[in-house]
Amino acid sequence: MLFVFIISSTFALSSINALKKSNCTWADAENRVSWKETGRVNHCQTCRCIDIQDSIYLDCQSALRPTAWPAECIPKQKGCRTILVERKNPRKRCPVLAFTSYRHLLWVADRPKTTPDYTHYEQQQFEGSATEVVF
Repeated sequence: MLFVFIISSTFALSSINALKKSNCTWADAENRVSWKETGRVNHCQTCRCIDIQDSIYLDCQSALRPTAWPAECIPKQKGCRTILVERKNPRKRCPVLAFTSYRHLLWVADRPKTTPDYTHYEQQQFEGSATEVVF
């Protein structure tokens, strides 16, 4: 079976509203919470929040969709899935030759930075002998 994975940057740029609707929290990223979104029929996807280098991202991947099939077949939506049926006999299914899954990362937020408190640092003492060099 052949699997083709394509990263879709155009979908990520076009769905900027996902940042406003994102329910990602730091707790979700730490607990690796994932959920299924079924907003539109063609955009059923599984999403999760991930933490990458102190930034939180919404990581979504669509379900596998057929991208290649025999000429005598047509795609038909069935919920979040796409099935292939024959043109002449819609009750008979066709084989899928290739699948595609779209995945995108949307930045949500950076972890707040805290200012370090230097008042509790003690002066470091270096062990060993020092030599004086005179020019």
